[in-house]
Amino acid sequence: MTLGLASFLIENILPRVFTPDQSENMLKFGIFLIDDMVEFLGYDLLHTQWINFAKVLLQYTAEKSCVLRQAACYGLGIFAEKTPSSVLDVPTINLWLQALYEAVKVPKGSEKEKAYGHCRDNGVAAVGKIIKAHASVFDATPAITLWIHFLPLRHDRDEGFVQSELLVDIMRTQPQLILGANKIAGLQKVLSIYGEITCGNVKNKLYNDAVAQKIKEHIAELKGDPFFI
Repeated sequence: MTLGLASFLIENILPRVFTPDQSENMLKFGIFLIDDMVEFLGYDLLHTQWINFAKVLLQYTAEKSCVLRQAACYGLGIFAEKTPSSVLDVPTINLWLQALYEAVKVPKGSEKEKAYGHCRDNGVAAVGKIIKAHASVFDATPAITLWIHFLPLRHDRDEGFVQSELLVDIMRTQPQLILGANKIAGLQKVLSIYGEITCGNVKNKLYNDAVAQKIKEHIAELKGDPFFI
């Protein structure tokens, strides 16, 4: 996508998409347009539209429609990744996180289990992306508590691979963020997640070779880590 095309879409297409009584398919189309512009053009080129994009994505994380909620949650995760920490403050991050917390708590409706699962996985993954990109800006401990509660992701495998790797990376570099004061209980939870990831059958496995190797290496490291003694 080019900046010229993005400008045309922003000025001529998006205003016609986000209107009252618009169809679900058209709204999904509009959200994914924003997702793509954020992902492929980024903050530096689109900073004048950045707040407007955030407002749309935040609005649709609260949608009853699973399709729209998933598109918005996915987009908010990408949006967080592409937003420089230098332009963020704690209230803004907390606003994003609160929207995602509410999104992942929405109960299943008439949609199929697979669609609902993908939607919730995208909300959880977006929380993980905020943690990874901006942990230096805010106290990530409450976000991590919610995030780890839903791991491993079981429906969106691509997002699941990324979030599983992130779990291992945090455990290797800042285990206190995940384990908290009760190291034993925290470690049991992490090892339970590791077990679920690596022990799935081939058809439904929750890992790829890179994730599996990282987990094996980390388990070996735990044996000699004084933090866990």
